[in-house]
Amino acid sequence: MNGTGPQFEPPLPPRRKNRLIVIAAPTALLVLVVLLFNAIGSSCAVTSCTSKPAHRASTRTTADTSAKQQRFYRVAASDSMGSIAEKFDLSIDEIKACNPNVDPNALQIGTKLRVERDYCKKAYENAPI
Repeated sequence: MNGTGPQFEPPLPPRRKNRLIVIAAPTALLVLVVLLFNAIGSSCAVTSCTSKPAHRASTRTTADTSAKQQRFYRVAASDSMGSIAEKFDLSIDEIKACNPNVDPNALQIGTKLRVERDYCKKAYENAPI
């Protein structure tokens, strides 16, 4: 041995990570997750989703499903034949004509009445005198 001992190479300097990748990768993942949830529907919760798939989406709007467009109505505790007729823009006689088996003086809670405007008006017009 020459008395110099083993020769070591100096250590390499530590590699600096690219800061752009360190910041951009998690941010891109977060954006992707947000876009995915928006695609599924904004009303989705962790346990359930109330949005409908696009192919089964309802074409009815809130205005179409208002009280004026209902076909049937269940009698509530405070209802009378007059209040139901007023609610659906019908006369009492029109409701009687399209619900001949219902006694208007003894409405039972939970009774299902047909209140479709066109049907009730035609039934009243065609009812025997």
